[in-house]
Formats: sequence, C-alpha cells, structure tokens
Amino acid sequence: MAAAWDLSDFTLLKFLRLFLGSYIGESNWSVHLYKNDYTPVPGSSLSDYDEADFDGYSAQALNPSDWPDPSVTDHVAIASYPDPMVFTADAGAWSPQLVYGYWIEDADSEYLWGERFDNPREIHPSDILELVPEIRQRTYPY
Repeated sequence: MAAAWDLSDFTLLKFLRLFLGSYIGESNWSVHLYKNDYTPVPGSSLSDYDEADFDGYSAQALNPSDWPDPSVTDHVAIASYPDPMVFTADAGAWSPQLVYGYWIEDADSEYLWGERFDNPREIHPSDILELVPEIRQRTYPY
C-alpha cells in the first residue's frame, strides 16, 4: 500500500464531472434530513442514518441534471446545487427535533453521499430549513 498519493486538481474535476454526467437524464434524486448524531465517513450507508420525522417533514426531490459544472478550490472539486431544498415543519404542538445533516439517494434508493451540518439545527413547529446540497471530490486520505 502506498504511503501517500495524490490526484491532480484536473483529475478531481474530471471525476466529479463524470459522476454527475452519468446521471444526466435520470430520474430525480431525493434529499433526506437525519436526526441521529452521526458523522458520515467513507463506507457510510443508509443504515447509518435515522431519518427526521418532525411534523410536516418529507424528503425533497432534486434533478441530477441541474447540477452546475464543478470548480476546484484548495484541491477540492465542488458543485453546489443551484436551488435550495426547503423543509417546512407543520405548526402545532410537538416537541422540537435536532437535525444533524442530510443524505442523498438516487432514484433506485442507492446511497450517494451524506453531509453533517457544522452545527445541528433544532427544528421547531412552523420552522423552515433551507439547505443547498453540495458534492465534493478530493484526494483521500485528506
């Protein structure tokens, strides 16, 4: 096993473009919020996440063809989805819920990736959470 290795910025960008391009014309992906205190790591899977279930919650659809062309900053290829996902909690009498991050599935319910928020977000009745999904490609280990 190599002690160290690297991918060029060009290669990182190419990998991310190829990944996103492989889904052009495919059915929508879904964005899910999770409520367990979990940090995604290489090898994460759907079973690692407990989906949020506050009143009014539902996963949101996004079109994989809408991802913009990625760019590279500090040796990380990144693309941010152009439209925020909006999660709206119902009004009413229910207990607030902590949300730690999100994960994305493809149309076949295959896990694609997850991201933990910098700080968990407490969702209250009538609350609105907007998030802009991002995808990154970098050399691993980092």
